[in-house]
Parts: sequence; C-alpha cells; structure tokens
Amino acid sequence: MKNLLAKITTATLLAAFIVSGCDGTQDQNRVDRAQTTSIEADRDLEIAKTEMEAEHRIYKVENESRLARYERSIEQNKQEIRNESNPEVRARHQARLGEIERMHRDLKREMNSYQASGRESWEDFRENFSDRMDALGDSLSNFSTTSRTTRR
Repeated sequence: MKNLLAKITTATLLAAFIVSGCDGTQDQNRVDRAQTTSIEADRDLEIAKTEMEAEHRIYKVENESRLARYERSIEQNKQEIRNESNPEVRARHQARLGEIERMHRDLKREMNSYQASGRESWEDFRENFSDRMDALGDSLSNFSTTSRTTRR
C-alpha cells in the first residue's frame, strides 16, 4: 500500500509539474511574441523617422534652389530700381521690394532652422511653407511685371 501511495503521489506530482511546465511555455511564447512585436514596432518607427528625414532633406534642397532663384530675381529688381529715374517710383519700388526681401529672409531662416518633430508637424510645416513660398514667387513675379511697366 505504501508503495502504491508513493507511486500515486509521484505520478500526481509529476503530472502537476508537467502541467505547470506547459503554462510556463505558453507564457514564454507570449513574452517572445511581445518582444518580437516591440522590436518590429521600434524598427517601423525608425524606418518612418528615416523616411521623414530624407523627405525633409529633399524638400529643403528643392526650396533652397527656389530661394536662390528668388534671391537672384531680387538682385535684378534692385538693379532696375537703381536705374529708375523717377524718385517717387523708385521709393515706392524700394519699399515694396524691402517687404519681399523680408519675406525671403524669413523663409530662408525658417527653412534652415526647422527641426522635424513628427509626421503631422512636418506636414503642417511643409504645407504652410509651400504656400508662403508660392506667395513670395507671386510677389516677385508681380513686382517684376509692375516695375517694368512703370519704367516705360
């Protein structure tokens, strides 16, 4: 009887150990899956950040080129203003060109100092900046057209 009781107790303990070992394996699988998910999320976040930084660099290069064209246009307009014989017209054009130069300086400084801080922030910046760049281009285009017609 003692032998039978010892065998039953051993079998029960062995069964309990096996069952508890299975639960440990399932828990370990859950931990492994969670770690894998976390690693994948970190990797996806890093990829998104890298993509946004690359997008920002490309946008910056494109707009630096555009700002350089606008700067050349401003310098050409300054030369035309210097050649203006009517002092009133010259003063009016200088004041208007001064506003355009200020817009140009502000945009250039803003582009150089922008630090991406998230996708939504970047998209807001890009949209706002593009609108203002377009407005600067329109102002320069209108200024050039207006200054040439008043000189004649």
